[in-house]
Amino acid sequence: MPVSYVWTEEYQSAVLETDYETLMVKIAKAETTIQQRNAELLQKSPANSDELEAIARALRVLHVLKDIAQRKA
Repeated sequence: MPVSYVWTEEYQSAVLETDYETLMVKIAKAETTIQQRNAELLQKSPANSDELEAIARALRVLHVLKDIAQRKA
């Protein structure tokens, strides 16, 4: 069963978006949600390392999508 985090829905919405203008808005929303969760995790002891790794991967994907969207828009 796949793992789902509180930020997964926003992330998936951005990744699956096909309209480049809408994509930029969804990327920004996903980044904000993910960064807020990242800050929460870093304040916990011990932090959930699996989720922190998933956050790092998700932010890298969003960065690539943002670069592509900016070139296409």
